[in-house]
This record gives sequence, structure tokens and C-alpha cells, in this order.
Amino acid sequence: LHGSLYNPSTPINFAQEGSYLLSLSNYWNTLTGNGTLNLQSWGGLELTGTNTSLNVFYISESVWKQTRQINLNVPASSSVVINVAGSGDTIPSDHSWFGAMFMNNSTNAADLQKVVWNFPDMTSFSIRNIGWKGTLFAPKANFSYASGNVEGHLIVKSISALEYSAETHWYPFKGDLPVPPVVVTPEPETPVTPTEPETPVTPT
Repeated sequence: LHGSLYNPSTPINFAQEGSYLLSLSNYWNTLTGNGTLNLQSWGGLELTGTNTSLNVFYISESVWKQTRQINLNVPASSSVVINVAGSGDTIPSDHSWFGAMFMNNSTNAADLQKVVWNFPDMTSFSIRNIGWKGTLFAPKANFSYASGNVEGHLIVKSISALEYSAETHWYPFKGDLPVPPVVVTPEPETPVTPTEPETPVTPT
């Protein structure tokens, strides 16, 4: 190689970015839920929201492990946060099987580009033989997948492909989600040292 390195510094502060992603995940997990859930006996999970700007859902670990298929029904203009509880998951084996992910009766990944699946406490996550749609946000998770696709952003702690056929496809997030408020810490005031009073001059 010849020439000089144009930018010798690290262009990305990974520790800082990692901390910010964790703060996002934790913050989204505090948003007020405004959507409804309906788990059918065969495992179909229907998520319904009516807000035209933002719909927030919370799925418990027990409900998530019973889920076999996702049916998301929200206005097309809405951004969506789906907070899922649990520290570990393997799809489909933990779910018996796992079918399609629908958005307003469509399985087109482009229709889920305003959807974030937030797993704030997930540390181990594996998927096989499914097409995941929407942004998968699990910044604490060691993630592995095989014979399947992730159709959207994949935000995880680490990633490994168990087979050569595992793929991610470019469906960037296009929604608008709230971010943690910036807390400004005021600088402490510098104490003022009082000056000695002038000594009066006694006239002679």
C-alpha cells in the first residue's frame, strides 16, 4: 500500500453510540402504550392501533412465546414501537412454529418500514427459516440466524450467521419516534472571594 491514511482517527465512537442505542431502547420501553393485543387460541397475535402518528404496544414474555403469527393493523401514516419482554428467544423452536408477519394484511417488507421491534432486555436471540420484517432493535442481544432474512435494520450487540443463506435486506426505518430528552447539567458557579476592605487613610 502507498500513500497516507486520510483519517487516522476512529470515525465512529462505538462506546458512545452503543450507550445511546441502549438509552433509546430503554426510553421506548417507558412510552405509554396505546394499542391493543388479541392473542388467538392458535397463536395468531393481532396488534391494533388507531393513532395516526404513533402506536405503542407491549407484549409480555408469556404472550410472545405463544405467538405463531403477527397481524399488525395500524394507520399507514403511523410509526410503531412494539416492546417485547424477555431475556432470550429462539424462533421458531420456542414458538412451535412461526408464520408470516402481516402489516394491514400485507407481507410486503416495505410496509413495515415504520415499525420497530424493541427487545430492551433480550441478551440471546436466534431466528431460523423466517423472514423478519421491520427494524429489530435488541442492543443487548447476541444474535444469530440461519436460512432466513431480516428485512430492515438490525441493531444488536453481536451477530453471527449459522448458515450461508442468512441475509439482511435494505429496508431502512422511515418512521418518526421520540428520543430521550437531553438533560443539561448546569456548570457550578465559581465562588467569588470577597476582597479585603481598603484601610482608611488617617489624615496627618
